Amino acid sequence: MFNPLVHSTGLSYPHRIVSSAWIEHVPFGMTIVELMQPRLLVELGVYLGVSYCGFCQAIDQLGLETRAFGIDTWEGDAHSGYNDPAILDELRAYHDPLYGRFSSLLKSKFHDALDCFDEGSIDLLHIDGYHTYEAVREDYSSWLPKMSSRGVMMFHDIRARLPGFGVWRLWEEIEARHPTFAFDHQYGLGIAAVGSEIPEGLAGLFAAPAEERSKIRLYFSQLGQRLSARLLTDSHDARLRELEALLKSQAPDQALCLD
Repeated sequence: MFNPLVHSTGLSYPHRIVSSAWIEHVPFGMTIVELMQPRLLVELGVYLGVSYCGFCQAIDQLGLETRAFGIDTWEGDAHSGYNDPAILDELRAYHDPLYGRFSSLLKSKFHDALDCFDEGSIDLLHIDGYHTYEAVREDYSSWLPKMSSRGVMMFHDIRARLPGFGVWRLWEEIEARHPTFAFDHQYGLGIAAVGSEIPEGLAGLFAAPAEERSKIRLYFSQLGQRLSARLLTDSHDARLRELEALLKSQAPDQALCLD
């Protein structure tokens, strides 16, 4: 039986909370680090660093000897939009002082970074790059030899049936090949044991019957929703501070209409 309450890392508030299509998966992302204690963790598609910094926070919090790499061009694509170069500068300014001793941000195309890793070396790989079927299938196929015998891959947007998106299609193929678990909230997150052995900490998750899987999904979905609620609250608070500052700047005889 898989009992998420035993694993407290997922209950921690992530330090990096910014608007992201991954924010509601951060509690599970931190939990899987606790469950697997990976020797080598790699993320393909970092962007603002919400998922990646969640992984790094868990590594740091647990005092693990994990080596981590976040790989991205930080140029964007047709699905996510094209990025301001300042995004990487801001992320480095946040990431490096906190996690630089065990984590590296690599500005590279995914395929070009393959030579940086030995075959059979990666325990946990998160794939969240360009979301066409052809692109994500190439990511899966080219990085599969790099996975260790206990290797696990994670795929974001497995439930996104949007124009041009094909992760859902690859996920159907992966479900037929490997032990899997899937979350449905926030466009979906798929977890697949692609190595020859299932990591001990994840055995209960992959073996969970349908009713138990529904409870696990609900648990992590609700943990994720509290982060979305906090984002919304923080946004409202920031807007109120802006309005208060504007009010103070107004001449006494001027009226400000607040909608």
